[in-house]
Amino acid sequence: MARFLHMAANSAQPRAWTSPFVAALRALGDLDIIEDGNKLCDDEAAACIRGYDVLITSWGARATPAALAAGPGSLQYICHLTGGMREFIPLELVESAIPVTNWGNAQARAVAEGAVLLLLASLKGLRQRIDTIEAGDWRPPEEGFLSGMMWDLPLGVYGYGFIGRTFVDMVRPFGPRIRIFDPFATDLPDDSERVESLQALFTGSRAVAI
Repeated sequence: MARFLHMAANSAQPRAWTSPFVAALRALGDLDIIEDGNKLCDDEAAACIRGYDVLITSWGARATPAALAAGPGSLQYICHLTGGMREFIPLELVESAIPVTNWGNAQARAVAEGAVLLLLASLKGLRQRIDTIEAGDWRPPEEGFLSGMMWDLPLGVYGYGFIGRTFVDMVRPFGPRIRIFDPFATDLPDDSERVESLQALFTGSRAVAI
């Protein structure tokens, strides 16, 4: 059976290491969860990890020693459960022969939908409306409520990866003027404007999604 390891910096994060998830992993192989990994030096942590087939990292994991890239021992795969890996997995390991993955685009729709919600709430002054009603007054103030529209809105998008693409698809039916800054993207949609700098993105946009 495969041997799985999670080495937490302090305590294993309960958001990632739920009881059903732990039980499912243990049905596949032997799972060890080592806590207080930050008390180990890099050499000690690397020696421990080399005894396992799969290292599973997540929020709260101990940083993985770069020395494993040249001397992985039994390690065959590093699975990062969550998104950004920079804090936990050094570039040397990403570029090594050991396969390294994260959650990819699994959360793209949820994050993009949240960004759309926040954008609409800001445009419609939702916080002000809620505060007014909670204060017991249903009437708008004399100056009226803030009420913008996404139609023809110069809308900046910082980054056109999984989440950025999903966000653009979600807001397109509302008719904004989409402006995208991403120096690495080569296939921007025809109905968008490529922006050449971050300063230009913020200067020419009424709202920016990051």
